[in-house]
Amino acid sequence: MAITGLALLLGSCSSEAASISNSVKLAEEYSIGTLQTAMEDYINERLWYYPEKIEGQGMNKFDSYIGQTLQVEVRVYKDAEGQDKLYGHTNIGDWLVVFKSKDGYVYADGQVSSGPEGGWPGDSYETAGSFTVKVNPPHQIEYGDSPHKREVVAAMDKRVKALCADLTHGTDAADWKNAQVFVADFHPYEDMTTAWVIRPDGYTWITGVFAEEQEGTLTGGLTAGFGIHKIKDLPETDPTRYEFETRVLKQKPIIQFVCN
Repeated sequence: MAITGLALLLGSCSSEAASISNSVKLAEEYSIGTLQTAMEDYINERLWYYPEKIEGQGMNKFDSYIGQTLQVEVRVYKDAEGQDKLYGHTNIGDWLVVFKSKDGYVYADGQVSSGPEGGWPGDSYETAGSFTVKVNPPHQIEYGDSPHKREVVAAMDKRVKALCADLTHGTDAADWKNAQVFVADFHPYEDMTTAWVIRPDGYTWITGVFAEEQEGTLTGGLTAGFGIHKIKDLPETDPTRYEFETRVLKQKPIIQFVCN
């Protein structure tokens, strides 16, 4: 398998900050620089939102590598349709970071692991280059803005306000009156985020909120949600509580209002 030679490959290029292979042509939007930035941003988000102290974070951990420099090999795999798919393989684990692009943004879209059920793209790949990234302590995320994102936010805002109208006119209307609504910020290349509706008695409804194009117009939607009696009563290491405190209390919500 090609991965068996990774240690030698990375060792041979460790003295270089970045390199690119002339034999593999990447799509125009990809470069060593954009991939390096995407990797740095991805590591920061994992550290900021999913630190090691939080339960159930699986392989997506970088805490023990803070202060270290990671070496990343850029790999190009073919999917079932013969299309190039871009991944990054580091020297700290047998997993791949998935690189994608949308609307001019290059970003890391999670990780896949080895094994038949881990999403591994196969054994055959070409190496497009390499770069290094230093794992820095986490810092607050700058999400950015774009005309498309503003349209997405407007569609989300309309949908969560409709949810509030339903809740404050239903059978439990009195319980939901003056509930606070928070919608987490997101990147311009994303069309989905998380919303929290918190009643005055502390009961919290959590749902995904998204925007999709329908007949040329962006329309907001909601995923299946779930309720928690009091989110602040959950343990500090609970991922649901930590996500709320980090994405709402540490980061300014993109939407915030009161149901009435």
